[in-house]
Amino acid sequence: MGQYAGLYALVTLAALLAVLGMRSFNEEGEFTPGLSSRIGPPAVVRAENGETELLIKNSLGGSFLTKATFDGAQAEVLVDTGASYTTLRESDALRAGINPRSNEYRHRFSTANGEVFAARAQVSDLGLGPAYLTNVTVFVLPDDKLEISLLGMNVLRRFDRMEMTAEGLRLSVQ
Repeated sequence: MGQYAGLYALVTLAALLAVLGMRSFNEEGEFTPGLSSRIGPPAVVRAENGETELLIKNSLGGSFLTKATFDGAQAEVLVDTGASYTTLRESDALRAGINPRSNEYRHRFSTANGEVFAARAQVSDLGLGPAYLTNVTVFVLPDDKLEISLLGMNVLRRFDRMEMTAEGLRLSVQ
C-alpha cells in the first residue's frame, strides 16, 4: 500500500484541482477566479411574523454576495451598505443593454482605489430573487476599476426592513 502513496496523493491533487477549476467558470464559459459558482440568488424565507423575506447568506469573510438581474441580465453583486448607489461593472452593464459613451463618464466617485469617473444610467427592472424594483439609478464603472458590481443603499432602502442576522442579510418584501 505504501508503494502507491505517491500515486494516491497525485490522483487526489488532480481531482481537487479539477473540482476547483470547474467552479471557476461562469455560465458563458469564461474563467472567473474565486467562488463564482457558489453565488446564487437570495433565498425566500418566512419570518416569524409571517412576512416574506429574502435571505442573502453570509459568504466567506462575512460579505453578502448574491445574483441580481438588471433588465433581464444576470450579474453577481456584493451588497455594500457603504455604497450610496448601485454600481455596475461595465461588462455587467453591457449585458443589460447599457452602453455609456465615453463622454458620459463624468460623475466623480471616491473608492478604496482612488477617484474614478462613472456614467449614470437607469435600469427599468432590477430583480433580486422574486422581488422586482423599477426605475433604478445605477452608475457604471470600467471593469478595471470595480472588481464586482455593488448593490447599494438606493436599492436596499426600497425594502421595508433590512436586518443582519447570524444566517445572513434579511430583506423584508411586501
